[in-house]
Amino acid sequence: MRDSGRRFGFEVGSKLLEQTVIPASAEDAETLQIAAGSDVLVIGRLRLVDAVPFAIESAHLPLDLCCGLIGRDLENGSLHETLRSLDLAPVRAKCSFGHGLPRDEEIALLGLERDRPVLRTRWISFLANGTPIENVHSVLRSESYEFDVSIDH
Repeated sequence: MRDSGRRFGFEVGSKLLEQTVIPASAEDAETLQIAAGSDVLVIGRLRLVDAVPFAIESAHLPLDLCCGLIGRDLENGSLHETLRSLDLAPVRAKCSFGHGLPRDEEIALLGLERDRPVLRTRWISFLANGTPIENVHSVLRSESYEFDVSIDH
């Protein structure tokens, strides 16, 4: 988000909401191909565009691979740039999109009206060897998004 926003002339930033270690949920275990209950690093951030709250991201990463992220400046730095510096560069991702009404915490963080739909995304990123490196759930202000898709057959 940081690079694409800047390409269009926006000032992109983050506010760190959470950086904690939790046991892997069933979803994280399956998605990250780790044992249920294994340690997962959760990085929650409020993403800002021109100082306006734009998205809430919750990235779940396997701690055994990503322990080098602990203590890193993820408010002012890019998560993917930091992963690259640790030789953990994501090279491919799968993404799903959905929509819905925001929950109370999302309304507060994004400054939304209760009846304003949000875009919900889930990204699963992979290393070059196919190992899943992150499972990211995001909630975004829907009024600012437009998608262009090209499909090769």
